[in-house]
Amino acid sequence: MASVESLRERIYKLGVKIARTRLKANTVSRVRLLLLIGALLTLYLAFEYSQDWYVEEFATYDWARDLGF
Repeated sequence: MASVESLRERIYKLGVKIARTRLKANTVSRVRLLLLIGALLTLYLAFEYSQDWYVEEFATYDWARDLGF
């Protein structure tokens, strides 16, 4: 069985390793901002250049045609 001191040392080394690989806050903020901009751009392009399939589908209903769609 490992001694308490060696166990503490292993835990400490593991903590140091994790701390070194952690991303900085400004990097995380930049990635989040880029993801948000990408999502908004994707939504804009999807609505700008998509076919109006939902309008065509909606127009197949008789009650929708009665409303003028």
